[in-house]
Amino acid sequence: MPVSHHGKFIRVQNTYIRISHIITIKPKELVHYDQDDRILGKDFPEIHIETSKESLAFLFKDFEERDKALVDVLEVLRGE
Repeated sequence: MPVSHHGKFIRVQNTYIRISHIITIKPKELVHYDQDDRILGKDFPEIHIETSKESLAFLFKDFEERDKALVDVLEVLRGE
């Protein structure tokens, strides 16, 4: 599982982050457009977590895995 709760920390992939230091969490993706601004494709599903000390980007293999991890992170934060 890419996300787990460990007391005052949350683990995303292999990185432990102190929960109290988290400022923002944003899902991101690279979107490809054509000349008429139509979406051609989406790549690189990521979660960006901004803390009081650094900005971290976590890359996932697909959008479903990214979205599940995002829900898991938000559930941990709501419980704190």
